[in-house]
Amino acid sequence: MRTKRPTIGGLMWLVFFFAFGLALARGGPQYRWMARYWFPAILAFIAVQYAWFILLPRFSLRLALGDRGRQRRILQCVVKTPAPAGMKFLARYLLGVSDQVARRFKDAAANFRAILDVPNQTLVPGFESDVRQHLADTLDALGLDAEAAAERKLATAALSSDAETPLEFLSRGNLLDRQHRYEEAAAAYERALDLAPPLPREARANTMMKLALAMFNAGRPAETVRWAEEVIEFAPGSPMAPMARRLAALGCGSLGRLEDAERHARIAVETANSDENRAQALALLGEYVLRSGNLDEAERLAREAEAMLPGEKRLPWAVIGQAQKARGHLDEAIRTLEKARSIVEGHIPAMHRRACAAVNKELALLHAELGQADKALAALAEAEPELVGDIKMSAVFDAYAALVHALLGEVEPARLRMESAERGRLAVSQDGTTQRGILALTGRAALLIDEPELAEASLQAFLEHGLDPLYQPFYWYHLAAARRQLGDERQGQEYDLKAASFEFGSRWERLARERLAADGVT
Repeated sequence: MRTKRPTIGGLMWLVFFFAFGLALARGGPQYRWMARYWFPAILAFIAVQYAWFILLPRFSLRLALGDRGRQRRILQCVVKTPAPAGMKFLARYLLGVSDQVARRFKDAAANFRAILDVPNQTLVPGFESDVRQHLADTLDALGLDAEAAAERKLATAALSSDAETPLEFLSRGNLLDRQHRYEEAAAAYERALDLAPPLPREARANTMMKLALAMFNAGRPAETVRWAEEVIEFAPGSPMAPMARRLAALGCGSLGRLEDAERHARIAVETANSDENRAQALALLGEYVLRSGNLDEAERLAREAEAMLPGEKRLPWAVIGQAQKARGHLDEAIRTLEKARSIVEGHIPAMHRRACAAVNKELALLHAELGQADKALAALAEAEPELVGDIKMSAVFDAYAALVHALLGEVEPARLRMESAERGRLAVSQDGTTQRGILALTGRAALLIDEPELAEASLQAFLEHGLDPLYQPFYWYHLAAARRQLGDERQGQEYDLKAASFEFGSRWERLARERLAADGVT
């Protein structure tokens, strides 16, 4: 059973009433001496304790002027001060997080364990769970899988079913998010916001950002944009604001609002306050420029982003790889995406594995297009375990797997994956990016397994969800193929003419022209 820990404020009131009662009991000169010297001295001591162990850790990064090395030294100084361990919880926690972000995993684990190992302690609801989640991630990074799994179970057990505190719901949301239960995570974050006081501003902005991300992962882009823009308005100077701007761009892109997505990305570039934020924003802008059909400019932006932080960010290489894929340079696209996969970004191993899985599904498709069956199937097998349980990502994976199997001539596995992708697609009907991706992939797969009616239906649905300019040649080329398989050569030629009319430099334009040339059509 948990008991409420006394706060500094409660301790101050306790001292006040004790001193006042003692003074009344003794009376006379003693009261005046106590009021003048003893009582103010105790209050001053408590104020120093509060400033040193609460205010200093809380504002350590701000006091360090953004220098994380200096912040770490401040926190280490607080932790080394002789005092009960309970007074140092906040400093140890922030020091552990700082070490974790800097990938000093052994130091981070030691700090998190020091919080949990204090004898006879009673942590506030939610805090123990949060600390154990951080500890699990550090143990995962150290390769201690069994211990990490045990800590995650303890993190779940540490949550109280009847606690109504912001930290409790924030910790619950974090656990649900890592389990890919994004709708439930979003509800927990919303409850945390309802219960949280207006301050501290950065903590509230962080929770709002977590909510926006949960909405995005749940396939709800309209709510993603709303919450991301609210973070920007609520805390424009917060460290969360640049990420919120990029997430707003992603949400707009999913809704088919390509101009709004590009606008958010350009503002993110213009307002970037660090090389890291500028590099991420430039690469994201490159993605939307790519989708508008300007392959050369997209690659230029991505290479500029890469040059800012060489070898540190995956997104620039992913954009370059997509541009090469769009041109039909498949071997070069593979080399580029393998470069993206090799980059270790962030401090949470599970997130890195998921990012690698996203790249692997692209690599599987490219290897399959080149007829490299073993490499394609190996990439699929490596990616799938990381995406199981995530409704949106597993549906997209099934669509990729369907096309891979279709390209390799494996009809029945392709058909089964198409059916699974369709069920998943219907579960995230609000997410335009997911809808378009699945329909394009399964439409092309249907052509390869000789189901032109199904291919045509998928491609028509693909069109209804709004085509980015770059994907219009893809649409017309494959629609032409469907009509040709159905015996309608005239209509197929008309659609190929539409595909060939674009000047983006994509392979589908080139293939349409080659097919027309084979028919003697100029």
